[in-house]
Order: sequence, then structure tokens, then C-alpha cells
Amino acid sequence: MLNKSFFLILFVLVISQILFSFYYSSEIINQNNFINQNQEMLQSLKIQNQELEKELTNLVSLKQIEASASQRQYINFKKILNLQN
Repeated sequence: MLNKSFFLILFVLVISQILFSFYYSSEIINQNNFINQNQEMLQSLKIQNQELEKELTNLVSLKQIEASASQRQYINFKKILNLQN
């Protein structure tokens, strides 16, 4: 009788261990998938940030500002004011 109950308890423990291991391994897989998604999103955002920085640099470049100023007929203060005094 004692022998039967011991094997029954042992069997239940082994089954519960297997179930817990399946559960935790699936959780690890889910967490890894979540991390991979976040890393891909981060990489995409880094690329987008670099493109925006490049666009900003192009827009605020001296050549672009001069072209924009000439199109809008701004007054060139260097010609009007004598700054060498």
C-alpha cells in the first residue's frame, strides 16, 4: 500500500514538473518574441530618426537658406548696413 501511494505521488510530481516546464518554456518563447519585435521597432525608429536628421540638415543648410531668402526677396543687411565701423 505504501509502495503504491509513493509511486502515485511520484507520478503526480513528475507530471506537474513536465507541465510547469512546458508553461515556463512557452513564457520564455513569448518574451523572446516580444523582445525581437521591440528590437525591430527600435531599429526602424533609429533609421527613421537618421532620415529625419538628414532632412533637417538639408533644410537648415546655408545653401538652402540662401535659396529660400533669394526666392522671398529678403533684404540683404550686409549691403544696407556698414558693419565695418
